[in-house]
Amino acid sequence: MEKLEKIKKFLLAILTFICMLVLMTDIVLFSLKKTSEKYLKEEKIKEIVENINVIDLFKDKDGKELEEFTQIKDKIVDSGIPKEAVDSFINSDPVNKYASDTINKAIDNVLENKQEKVIDSNSLNTFFENNMDSISKELQEKNVPKSEYLTKENQQKILNKIKEKTPYIEEKIDAVSNKISEKLGFDYTLKISKMINLFELLYTKLLDFLLIIVFIIFIMGICITRQSIYKSLKWIGITFVSSSIILYCISFIIPKIYKYIDKVPVGFNTMIKKALEDSSKNINSYGLIYLIIGVILTVINIVIYYILLKRENKKFKI
Repeated sequence: MEKLEKIKKFLLAILTFICMLVLMTDIVLFSLKKTSEKYLKEEKIKEIVENINVIDLFKDKDGKELEEFTQIKDKIVDSGIPKEAVDSFINSDPVNKYASDTINKAIDNVLENKQEKVIDSNSLNTFFENNMDSISKELQEKNVPKSEYLTKENQQKILNKIKEKTPYIEEKIDAVSNKISEKLGFDYTLKISKMINLFELLYTKLLDFLLIIVFIIFIMGICITRQSIYKSLKWIGITFVSSSIILYCISFIIPKIYKYIDKVPVGFNTMIKKALEDSSKNINSYGLIYLIIGVILTVINIVIYYILLKRENKKFKI
């Protein structure tokens, strides 16, 4: 009879351990899912572009200006914009916004598998017609050298000359676009998009529901195998503390991944680093919460155990 009791205790201990392992895995998976799911959305790809310095895209990997971009600037000088003001002209808010919107449109085309031309002479002419005055005002407000020559009268003359040169500018923009596509990694964007579609199937409310169900089932499993709610508190507490330690270990490992990100196209490496940094902070937050829960449950178990022993006038042992 005593032997059977020992076998029973041994089997229950094994079942408790299995329940703890499954519960630990469930807690860690739930935490990682909640931490990472906000970065696995299509909107994130578009958000990346908004944070990219557009002017940096017109430089090669050594930081030197692309030849085609220099040729575009030369044509703008030929149109009558003073050479000293061309860089500021290109860096102006309207031009930067136009460039960002154009790249966003290109990203949309990749994501939606479209083959539309994102820029042409007509759109360039329309842009300059609508924004020449505001660009001129911006340059004058910033006291850009020679910007005082951009009077209303001169603006119209410049605009007329620019219109003559937009077909050439369009041709050079196409050449620059191909290089920017490589730099931004549009092929990489497509791969990311496909991966996001896959993750969207996994990152559903159904998965949340399943993880919660597993959590409840194996919490009950620990209670059943320990044959007491108060005794199970210690083991549930240990599970939460163990989950906390695992999450802290994951958070510690995350910075080690940074050195592998440099090969990722521009923009994406910045986004991935930011996502990893944010994830690390969030994982630490979950780890702290689980550590506190684990300690509280363990303390409650010890207090109840102490009270019960005192009632029975037995010596307290942890």
